[in-house]
Formats: sequence, structure tokens, C-alpha cells
Amino acid sequence: MKSIIFTICLLSIMTFVASAQNEYPSPRKGHTLVTIDDELYMFGGEEIVQNPKPGATIQSVLVNSAHKFDPPTKNWKKILAPYEPTSKYPDPRSKHAAAVYRKKMYVFGGAIGDGDIKLKNDLWEYDPGSNKWMEIYYKVNKIQPRKNHAMGIHGNSMYIMGGEDQNGDMPWSYEIDMDTWEAKSIGKLPDECGKVGASMVIEHNNIILAGGLVNGLETNAIWCYNIEEKYWFCMPGDKPFSFVGTNSNYLLGNFSQNKPKVDQTSADTQIPNMLYSLEFTPPASANMQMISDKMPSGDFYNSFTEYVAVDENFNLNFTFYFWGGDDNNTFYSYKLATEEGAADTLSVYNPDESDWEVAGIQSINYHPDISIYPIPAEQTLFIRSGEAQLKSIKIFDIHGLEVMSLDKNVTNEIQIKHLVSGIYYIQIETESQKTTLRFIKR
Repeated sequence: MKSIIFTICLLSIMTFVASAQNEYPSPRKGHTLVTIDDELYMFGGEEIVQNPKPGATIQSVLVNSAHKFDPPTKNWKKILAPYEPTSKYPDPRSKHAAAVYRKKMYVFGGAIGDGDIKLKNDLWEYDPGSNKWMEIYYKVNKIQPRKNHAMGIHGNSMYIMGGEDQNGDMPWSYEIDMDTWEAKSIGKLPDECGKVGASMVIEHNNIILAGGLVNGLETNAIWCYNIEEKYWFCMPGDKPFSFVGTNSNYLLGNFSQNKPKVDQTSADTQIPNMLYSLEFTPPASANMQMISDKMPSGDFYNSFTEYVAVDENFNLNFTFYFWGGDDNNTFYSYKLATEEGAADTLSVYNPDESDWEVAGIQSINYHPDISIYPIPAEQTLFIRSGEAQLKSIKIFDIHGLEVMSLDKNVTNEIQIKHLVSGIYYIQIETESQKTTLRFIKR
């Protein structure tokens, strides 16, 4: 009898541990991240295969998996929708768009084929309450398949604007009535308005499209569409931003129209990411204020969401969460200070500890020819540098303290077994550039 009770208790403990396990998402890009109530939901994207062998081509696969992050418990959990014979699920995809309406997530379009050849124009609804997906068959006007478009919801209307297909920019924009699911065109975007990767903000009955690309070139123009009067007008922009894809009044980006098109393969031309607040005052005034000029670099398009909550002591928690970075596998939080004289806090999530660590180094310089593996690493960290000759190596902890330095006989194998577990930054110097990357020591 005692053995039976012990077995039951052991199984109960094992079940509890399994349920509390941190199911951190795999490296990916082209996904979406939204906030529903007090939880974050990530969907889809292009999953990057980890730790390829030296010289091997990096592989990726499209996924339709979803993950949920709970800020109070700091825990990630993979969402497994119950299988039913009649159930339907969205195809694996990337570069789609997502928005929230009445505590449900809506996903539209994106790329589902290799090389982004096949695009979608389908609309899906995910209900966290029932944990079920449902395809929405909108009526009347069929929207052209697209990717990298802007999407937002105002009142009971969903707006889908811009994007691109195999032929380039897509200027047409649409409104979908979410009560009747009838779709109608609301015309073309202005020629100078960003169409690919633009940020959408809806405020005071105006749809604001900021930044993005026009025929492959970055723009810092701000265009507004008056929903009631149905007309476009432009507000001059003088701040560098692009590739944000957020329905927040805060914009994150790193490009400027006032300079030549940024060559992302050259470390000398990289511009640090900046965080701005955008305040729109009708009829045609927009004020942008820089919050930080030391945000981490990387692709955070459609993966930047804001979280607002009040704790039991009535303290306001105003935090931005964004996933991506140069390794496509870093989860950041940027908490705005709510007390006078306090400073904002940028933190990096440590999946091994299921906790946040305040970042000391906030600006990461990335070069596509330099990479590191495996992540996490236990004893040896390998550097993939192509034909570039390594000159020096420096490793910093999460607070910016240098913990290791090599400047003689530097090889592509770095022994790190003496480092304690945690998050580190490695600065790799070659004869032509410096590259700073993040890694986890297990």
C-alpha cells in the first residue's frame, strides 16, 4: 500500500514538474507576437535549425506552432490545440500579420512556400479561452495574397495595408467589418507611403503608417488616413525608424531616409536601434521623442508588443517585449520607469533560469559572416568566421564586466568551461571589423 501511495505521489510530482517546464521557443524569424489580457502569444515564423556544422548551410522550416508567455511567472509554454477529426489549423507561415480583438488573435496572410514564392490571403481566429483555431471566410472583396503588410483593428473594423508579393510593393489597402466579415477596398496607399514593413498606429480615428520601405528604400515619412473623412495626408518625419510592425505608440527601428540605403553587410554603416514614442495630435501634428538609442539590433518586425498591468500594490508595470535579435532567439524586455527619477530597464531573458537579467551591454553589432555555436554552450564555443582572420576575443557578462580576453594565437574554438552559467556577450575582432554577439553558458 505504501509503495502505491509513493508511486502516486511520485507521478504527481513528475506531472507538476512537466507542467511547469519552461518551453522556450526555438530560434525563428518572421513570426508575430501579441498581448491578450496579461499574456503574450507568439505564432508561426521561420524556424532556424540550431548549431549547423562548420561550412554547412543554415536550414530553416516554416512552423504553425504557438507559444504563450506569462509575465508574472516568467514562463513560456507551447500551446497544443486539441486534435479533432474536423479541426483545421493555419498553414505553417512567416511574414504574416496578427492583431487582437475581443480577447482573440487574428492572423492574416504571409508566406508559406520556400523562398516566399507562395503567399496567402486567408484569415484565422485563435481563441485562447477554448484553445481552438477557426478560419474566417470573409466576403465580397478578395484581398490579394501578401506578406510583410501592416494590420490593425479599430472599433469593429480590421485594416490590412500594404505589403509585398513576388512583383514588389502592394499599394492596395482594405477594411474588413468584423461583425459581418465583409471586406472592401479603401483604395491605394500614397506613392511615398511605406508599404513593406511599415508600423501601424490607430489613434483619434486616424490610421498612421510610419516608416517602412518604398520600392526597397527606407523611408521616415509618416502618413495618416482619416477613417471618417476617408483621405490621406502626410506629416514630415525626421527620425530614423523602420521594420517595426507594432500597433503601439512606440516605434523601434534603425534606418534613416536621410542617408544612403543602409548596407547591412558593413559594420561601419550600421545605425544603433532607437526606441521612440509617437504622439499624434489631430488634425496633422506628430511628435516623436527618443526614449533610448541603445536598443539591441536585429529583426523585430511584428514581434514587438506592449504589456500594461497593475500589481497588487497598485504599481504600474509598463513593459515592452520583443523577440528576435541577431541570433533570432533572444527575448528582451524594456520596462519604462514609472517613478520620478528612476531609469528604464532593458533586460534579457535567460531560459535556463526562467528569469530576467538586466543588460549591461545594450548595443550588439552584427555581421552576417560571423556567427557562433552551439547556443547554449557548455565547454567550448565555436566561431564561424569564413575567410576572416580572428584578431582578438573579449567576453563580457550581462552587466558589461569583462571576464575573458584573448589577443594572441586566437582560434575558432574558445574554451568557456570555467565561466559560470548565464548570459554573456562575445566581442569578435577581425582585421576589418568588430562583431558583438550574445550566447548562453550552460
